Order: sequence, then C-alpha cells, then structure tokens
Amino acid sequence: MVKVFVRIGLLLMLWGLCSGPAVLAQNNDEEVEITLFTPRNTAFIHLHYLQRDSHNPDSAARAFHPSLPPEKRRELALKLQQIYDGLGLFVVMERIPNNPEFRDTATNDHIYIPFHRDLPNIFLERIDSLWYYSPQSTESILKEHSALYPFGSDIWINLLPFDWDFEFLGLEGWQLIAALIIALIVILLHLIISRFIRPIITRFAVRRIRIPDVEPRLIRRISRVISLLIVLYVLKILIPSLLLPISLSEFLMRAIRIVNTVFIGVLLYRFVEILSAYLNMLSDKTDTRMDKQALPIIDKILKILVIIVVLMHVLALLDVNVTALLAGISIGGLALALASQDTARNFIGSIIIFIDQPFQVGDFIQGSNFLGSVVEVGFRSTRIMLINTSIVTIPNGQLADMHITNFGKRKFRMMDPKISLTYDTPPDRIEVFMEGIKDIIREHPKIVDENSIVNFFEMADYALVVFVRAYIAVPDYFTELRVKEEFYLSVMRLAATVGVRFAFPSSTLYIEQFPEKQSLIPRYEKDKETVRNEMMTFLEKNKAHYEKLRTEYEEIERLKQLEKEEEERRLAEEKNNPPAHTDESEKDTR
Repeated sequence: MVKVFVRIGLLLMLWGLCSGPAVLAQNNDEEVEITLFTPRNTAFIHLHYLQRDSHNPDSAARAFHPSLPPEKRRELALKLQQIYDGLGLFVVMERIPNNPEFRDTATNDHIYIPFHRDLPNIFLERIDSLWYYSPQSTESILKEHSALYPFGSDIWINLLPFDWDFEFLGLEGWQLIAALIIALIVILLHLIISRFIRPIITRFAVRRIRIPDVEPRLIRRISRVISLLIVLYVLKILIPSLLLPISLSEFLMRAIRIVNTVFIGVLLYRFVEILSAYLNMLSDKTDTRMDKQALPIIDKILKILVIIVVLMHVLALLDVNVTALLAGISIGGLALALASQDTARNFIGSIIIFIDQPFQVGDFIQGSNFLGSVVEVGFRSTRIMLINTSIVTIPNGQLADMHITNFGKRKFRMMDPKISLTYDTPPDRIEVFMEGIKDIIREHPKIVDENSIVNFFEMADYALVVFVRAYIAVPDYFTELRVKEEFYLSVMRLAATVGVRFAFPSSTLYIEQFPEKQSLIPRYEKDKETVRNEMMTFLEKNKAHYEKLRTEYEEIERLKQLEKEEEERRLAEEKNNPPAHTDESEKDTR
C-alpha cells in the first residue's frame, strides 16, 4: 500500500512540474473590459479576477446580480471558484458562447449551464440584456460548497499551528503538510477497515447465504476492495480542502473517479464469483444436471458485462463520446452478425436450450438424424453419444429448431408388443394364453397393471395377433430393457407351457397325400381345463420368480434412498458446521 501511494505522489509531482497553475485570462498588466454582454465575458470576468496574478474579488463579484449585497456577491464568487477547483472542473472559455442572444437548446431560454453533468443547477442567465449567474444559482452554490467542504475551505490553515512561507512545485507549505497528513490518514484507514470488514463478509457468506466453500483469498480481496472504496470516498472529501491549483485538482478528481469506477467493477466481479459459488451450491441440491452446464456460461456472461460497463464508464470519464463509439460498434456488430449468422444462431439456440431445458445431461433423446445420450451441452453445440458410442456434435441453433423426443423425461415407458400366433391355434388356447399374459403383467413388480390392455386384436395375413399394451415404471432406458427382457422371456415360457406357437411371415403348402410323412401341424389333444391347470402351475413358479425380482428392485431403491439421505445429512452438517478456515480467518482478523 505504501508503494502505491509513493508512486502516486511521484506522479503528482511530475504533473505539477509539467502543468503548473491554470491560466484563464489575459496578462495582468492589461485591463479587461467588463461588459457582461455575453456568457463568455461574464464567466471570464468571474474567474480572471480570482487568479493569483489578478486578484480582485470586487471585480469578480460583478458576475452576480447587483440586487445582492456586495459582501454576498464576493462570497458567492469565491465559493463558486472553490467549487470549480475542488471538483476539478476546468472552464474552457472557447467553449462558452460569445453570443448575447444565446438560448439553451433544451429550454429555449437565455441561459447557459457550464457543467450540465456535475453542476446542473448553477448557470448563467440573461437579465435586462446582461448576463449574470442566476438568482436560482445562489442557493445551489451554498449547498454545493457545504457538501464539498463540510469542515470549511480553510480547515488546514486553522488546524496547522505554523505557517511556512515557501512554495514547492506550485504548492504552499501548508498544502504539502496537509497532503502528507491526508496520506497517513488514508493508509491507516485502509489497514483498519480492511481487517474490520473481512470477518463481516465471512459471516455473511457462510452463515447468512450459506456458502461453506468460499475461499479465504476471495474474502480478503473483497474486503480490500471495499476498504479502498471507502478510502477513495474519504480522499474525495479531503482533497478539495487542500485548495489545489485547478489543473492538479482536475487531474486528481478525474483519477479518483476513474479508480473508483475500476474498484466498483472489481467488487462486482468478485460478487459474481460469490454468486457463482452460491448457484453452484443450489445446483448440488437439484436433480437437474443442466444447471452445472449453464453455470459456467452464466458466470462468463456476467463477468463480461461487468467489464464492458466499467470500460464504457471509464471512457465517458475520459471525455470519450461513448454514444458515437457505441453507434460505431453497433454498425460493426451488424456487419459482423451478417457475416456470422450461424454463430449468432447457435448463441441464441444455446440460450433457448438453457431456458426451456428440453433435455439435460444424461437424457436419452431422439432427433431427426440421431439417437443417443446427451453428454455435454456447450455454449455453441451439444455433444451426443450415439448407440455405437461415437460422439456427434450438433450446433445448438439446429437443435433448438429440431423436434426432439426425450426418453429420459418419461415417468412411465410404454411397452406395446403384438404377439403373433399361428392360424392353427384353437380359440380356447388363445384365451388361456391371454389370461397368462394378464397374470404376468399383474405380478411383475415394475409393470403398471392399471390401464393395461391384452386383447385378441387381428386376424392378419399369416398370424392371429394378440395386442398387448402396458406401462413400465422405470427411471432409465437400461432398466426398461431389463424389464422388457423379463416380460418377453416369461411370455415365451408361457407359450411353451400352454402349447401355442409364434407365427412369422411364411408360406404353407398343403399336400393331401404324402406317403410315410406325418403332418407338421401340431395336434391339440388336451382340453381347455387341462391346459389351464398346467398354466396355473407355470404361473405359480413365475410368481415366485417375480417375488424374487421385487425384492431385488426394492433393495436397489433402498440403497438409492440411503445414498440420498446420506448426502442430505452431509449437506446439513456442512451448513451447521462451517469450514475450519472460516474461524481461522476470523482469528487472524482479530
């Protein structure tokens, strides 16, 4: 910190050598004509007769209306000059209109405001064909002076017990001593405030908004920046009391405004990091995996916005025409957008995907030309692992316009096979077979019995079709495949038990006589009750098998629930017991 202030002091010394006091008027051996016919003449008279080489407060007071007492006019003239000097507002005479009939473009009145942004209520006004500082400006001058010099403009002269009658680099002795005292005050203030703010920010981050993993280094940086902002505010109050030359005061005040803007930008940048840590903590409590993909992008966008806003404000403080600059950037951005329409389209597609969240990482999705699992959702494209484990990258612009089927969002997954039986199957065997399928659906632990359908559906070209529709209560595609496998194997065993055959596209040639060859068509000699009894024996065995499966599925769900409870317990302990580094940082600050 000391090195920083030493460098600032050297820079100010060089500036003082190069710039020197501001010259606002003609040589002091020439008499200036006081006409007050134009805004320029009035402003020139006011400042010219308050310079060190041409000091004459009575002549400077003529810039105020004669209706005021002479002492009041001299007081206002001096205070207005001190306001200009304290704020570092350099009056450029060439920019002040020299037209007696000048009118303000906004109000169309005979008024002129020297500093619209800093002092909008202090202005020159034409009264009886002469230009004066308006009567409305009188109250504003007194308020601005009280705010700028809360302890008076002569505080250092009254406080210092001695007066050195010498000058160095254009500054008087009391100004140099006061500047040294201000530098010491600022250094001590920074050391005290930075250590005082650090535990406050730590408690706020860990105990209020519940961010247990905030880095101590980040807390130190934020407390340091807040301390420097407070120090800059104190400097902004104390520097005008030094009554520095206008050129040096302008440089210092502008430097303070720029540095203050940069520090505010740094503070916002650090707060974005805390916000990212907080959002990351919230995303750990949700099941949406898209949050972790979106957080780095949101973090980068917010940081870029902070940098752009700070840069624009600094350019405005340096008197750069930001409006014209933005207009030029807009034209260039339009040309760039026309040249890179696909990039802009992908960017907008990314925003749409992150807002709508049609899928998330890990979901099994199907598009117009792909079928696979989502691996990563990026800022420009999305990576999908196909069934053959190859990775395909699809631009988000195309993905946002595509019809996507998300198999991972389903609560239930439909199973609708059409079971084809041969035409020689007797009707009673078909009825028994369908009863067995209904029992399989009813007993399976993962197949939903409600709204299930098992019906003789169609007499097709080569088969008698049994239509089956049921829903599977599984969380993912791989469990769905396992349940379907269990169901189909059970149906095949049921068909073997009942004595029905599955049909497939084929042609049958019937020959009335063929010596020593038996017909391939099975004989259905068992009656319906016998077949039903055999089926019931099979279903009892199948039910025992499903009971075992139900136990396996319940054990899997129990383990998942235990893992979830363990994770919730761990997060609760971290909330109630902040990390050890928090206490250590607080001890250091004490």
